[in-house]
Formats: sequence, C-alpha cells, structure tokens
Amino acid sequence: MATLSHRRSADEINTEKSLDNSGLAILIKIALACFDWFVANDSDQAEACVVSWWNADCLTLKRTAIWGLGVLPSWSPDRKVTWLVEKLVFRNPAYEREFLRVLDGSLQSSSDGLKTSVIEEIKEHYPKRYQPEMRDYVLHQIFMKLREYDPSFGRLQDEILALEQRRPELSPRPVESVDTKETEIQAEEATFTEKELVELSPDRAAVRLLKMLDEIGESKRRTLLRIVSEALRLNSDWGIGLANELVGRNVWQPDLWSTVVGGLNTGSLAVLQWESVLTLLADHPRIYSLASYQIVALLEQGIRSESYGVSDPQLVLAMRVTLYHSPLRPATLKFVERHAARIGSVFSQVSARRPKTNANMRRAVKEIADLGFIHSFGPWGARSRLSMG
Repeated sequence: MATLSHRRSADEINTEKSLDNSGLAILIKIALACFDWFVANDSDQAEACVVSWWNADCLTLKRTAIWGLGVLPSWSPDRKVTWLVEKLVFRNPAYEREFLRVLDGSLQSSSDGLKTSVIEEIKEHYPKRYQPEMRDYVLHQIFMKLREYDPSFGRLQDEILALEQRRPELSPRPVESVDTKETEIQAEEATFTEKELVELSPDRAAVRLLKMLDEIGESKRRTLLRIVSEALRLNSDWGIGLANELVGRNVWQPDLWSTVVGGLNTGSLAVLQWESVLTLLADHPRIYSLASYQIVALLEQGIRSESYGVSDPQLVLAMRVTLYHSPLRPATLKFVERHAARIGSVFSQVSARRPKTNANMRRAVKEIADLGFIHSFGPWGARSRLSMG
C-alpha cells in the first residue's frame, strides 16, 4: 500500500473535543488516511469501512462513518441523504458537524422529496432536549446553513421565516441601520468593509480572513483586525459563527482571538447568544491563554448587566469559564492577601447560608468583582489584568 499520511486539516473532521493531541485522535487520522486510499482504489472496501464504523459501539467511530459517507464515490447524493434519514442521524446533535458536511455536498443534488424529509426530520426531532427558545435558535442556525447549500429550495426559506416570526430576535440585524464609520483594507487586490465582511457567511469569512492575515504586513494586519472588531459589533450571531469556525479550523492566533472575544462584548448579547458564547469558552479553554483580559471584561459585563447580562440559569455555565494564566499567580496571591478580610467575609457568608439561589451567587460574584483588578506583568513584559470576579 502507498505511504499514508495521518495529517488532515482540522476543519475536515473534528473528533471529540478533548482528543486534539491524544493517541485516539492520531489513530482516527490514520484510519481516515487508509480510507482515502480505499476511496481512490477500492470503493467496496471504502463502503465497508463506513458500515463497520457506524456499527461500532463508539461515538467517535460513528462520527467518522458519517464523515466518510460524504466522500463515498459509489453512492449517489440521494442514497447518502437517505442513509442519514434512515439511521436517524439528524436526531443527535453530536453528529451535526459531520451531517452538515455530507449535506453540503449532497443536498442540492437530492430529490425534493428527500430535501423535505431532511427538513421534517430536523424540525421534529432535533434536538428535543433543548428548551423552546434554545431549540428555535439551533433550528434557525441549521436551516440557514442548509439554505447556503441549496438557496433555490423554497421550503427552507419558509421554515426560516416562520422561526423569525415566532422569535423576532432571530431576524438578521439590518446592517444599513447601524451608524458606524467604515474602514477599508487592501491586501493585493482584496478590498472590503466591515459591512461587506458581515454579509459573508462565517465559514467563507474565516477563509478570506485567514488568507489575508497570512499575506499582509503588520500595519495592515492591525487595520484588518479593527475591521473584524467592527463587524463583530454589527452582528453578534455572525461573530459567534466566526468564533466557532476559527475553533473548527484549529486557528489560535492571539491577536485574532483577543479581537473576536473583545468584539463580542457589545453589551447587548441576548440570552441565546450568551449561551453560545459561554459554551464556546467553556469547551475550549485554550482561548483563555489567548484573550484572558477580554474574557474577564466580557464576564464582568455579563454579571453586572441587568438587561443584557448572563441569565440566572446560565450562571452555572459561566462558572465553568474559569481563567488560568501562570504569570498572574504571584500577583493573585498578593491581591488576596491585601483583601483577605473582605474576601473571607464573602466566602463565610456563602458557606454559612449555603446560598444555592442564583441571586445569592450573583451577589457574591459582584461583591468580589468590586475589589478591582489584579495587575501583573506577563512573560514578555506586557501588562495584563484579571478581575477578582
């Protein structure tokens, strides 16, 4: 057999979130390299891989099977989509990334009857466990993605409009109504403004941004990041989508992430947007080391805001978004020693009253946050600060 490469871009398949550097992740990549060879040289064996992976009692292998389905050369688009429906794939949120990849290459070429079946399956069964507001938000995001894959299928537009009528907050914010100073960036022949950037889907915007960031110099890079920041403030849903695209593509550029997290701190995030942002930060702690100050500012605003802050049910999720940044540790110790009496009093109250209510939890966080910031110098002499809250 030809020499196999186990390198594969992060946006092609994303195994379990915790597998980025594990042995299992490498084994999956090697399996996919073998699968690539079968696709090119033995289609029957490629099909057998999909079947055996799906029948395995392992979520990661099942996801790998769906990924492989998308590139099976011997299967027609109708057959691929039918398989997804019959295997109840659309009912499990864990398969979302993979089934969207299959639909990206198959939906438009499928029959109208199958397209309708996909919509009905998602609408009726995906995901049932969510609260109504969150479920409508997720459905809206998925149907928007499917519309990108097949813009001409009217049923998708009908479903999107129905969701937006039921939840007006899902309607896209009109870019024209936002009063903001436009800037431009030129990299070779590419030119765009923040409004034009927001008009791109998050995945296409990520591709274009990353290409330009690789090509331009430092001064133009700063200008481009300012445009990204303004674009994020124009449309928070778009910004959340962009952040997820960067994670999916395994992009960890510090200045880009500080721009993204800072841009999401608009002071006007809705409940569903907070849910998405907090989940993203909690699931990907690597962001902490890249944008610690911006995360602190975001969380502080979310705790303090009465109208556009973190909702009570989301406080537990917010508590998962913890910070760890080694250069801050000595300064943290000094800070705690300086405010020991007040910090001790707050935690004594928490312990004595056993406050399980969200109101008491929020009160304790605010009282500690009022102590101010911890100041420290990072490994390169850059000053950083961290809120005690």
